[in-house]
Amino acid sequence: MSRFLLDPRQRTRLLAVLLVLAVGALGASGGARYLAHLLALAGAMATAALGLALVQGRAGQVCLGQGAAMAAGAYTWAALAPRSLPLALVAAAAAGALAGAAMALPARRLSGLPLALASMACAVIAEVLAMRAVAFTGGTAGRFVALPALSAFDEASVALAFSTLCLGLAVLLLYRLDRAALGRAWRALAQAPEAALALGLDVGGLRQLAFVASGLCGGLGGAAYAQTLGFISPEQFALPLSFELLVIAFLGGLRHPAGIILASLAFVALPELADRLRPLVGALGGWDPLVLGLAVVFVAVFRKMN
Repeated sequence: MSRFLLDPRQRTRLLAVLLVLAVGALGASGGARYLAHLLALAGAMATAALGLALVQGRAGQVCLGQGAAMAAGAYTWAALAPRSLPLALVAAAAAGALAGAAMALPARRLSGLPLALASMACAVIAEVLAMRAVAFTGGTAGRFVALPALSAFDEASVALAFSTLCLGLAVLLLYRLDRAALGRAWRALAQAPEAALALGLDVGGLRQLAFVASGLCGGLGGAAYAQTLGFISPEQFALPLSFELLVIAFLGGLRHPAGIILASLAFVALPELADRLRPLVGALGGWDPLVLGLAVVFVAVFRKMN
């Protein structure tokens, strides 16, 4: 039966072709602005998911709270963007890194599943704080994101350009860290923690740095997410968002940035395509979550996760 299965490169190419066709169909039915919005949203999700490629794909630590880093970046961007765009971008990345540092506080004593559960608790705490800090976040009523006043471009184009910038910065960070001494130390930690400890590496410190780098990508992704949607509220950054990012990272491949970008595009485009096709297949209305779940299981079975 193996001769009927595609190798990883062939599957990636097939997925890319299918996604291009799906996105093209959405663009044809919704127009250029709608297509730009979808691409910007996919870019924001990919930026945050690339952080998981750092903390899990490189350092071997499971993070279940990436939504907290996105929330920190999103609210920081919303607060500072009207004053200074460069300052807001740097502050959003720093806020995400601080959220990652908070998730990494137990890293010197915990690893594996206990550390993953601690990071998940941080995501819950972040949602509660967003609800309570009304002056900064708007609470449960949410807050609008002031878009830059660029008369030559529409809002969707600005969001797409900004999302592409954030994604490029995350990819550059991943590329540079992969080739740095820190990246090699992370790989040693992931492959043989006991050997890394015997070699004198600061295992706890390496875990903490991995979470900080992951949080930085999450902060950038949160800024792009807020810019794309134009409105943010605490429930958008609840635990389901962290699990969605985890699914995107695993389906795309924790060691393959291009795969994560494709998976983000699929995660954004397929539900939208299902909504567009619903009038044609009304009998299947309400079944699209099941179809998406089966698609995830299928890809998980026939694709290497790393």
